[in-house]
Amino acid sequence: MPRAKRPERFSKRLRRLDLSLPDDHPVWSYPTGERSRKVRELLDLALRFEQGFVLLGERLAGLKEALGRLEERLIRLEEMVAAGGLPTENERQASAGDNLPDPTSFLRAFG
Repeated sequence: MPRAKRPERFSKRLRRLDLSLPDDHPVWSYPTGERSRKVRELLDLALRFEQGFVLLGERLAGLKEALGRLEERLIRLEEMVAAGGLPTENERQASAGDNLPDPTSFLRAFG
């Protein structure tokens, strides 16, 4: 007897996967004609979840790194406060070598 032509949706070559599951597995609760389709859907969904979890893991690693940098900055700020406070803008400029006086104020000192 000749094989019936496969529907267009099956025109792609399909490979078979043999899978053993226990008798009490939830897959067996699906009707006989729907099991294969449902298992395919669930496998596709699981693979998408797996890819999503990989991306989430990468983002989480980046967030942990950023949080670590923020914690380091916070520790430095706390140490500065404990040592007498944070430097003012004038003190920062003076320590950076930009300690130029205001020309008008400077000239007033001479008369």
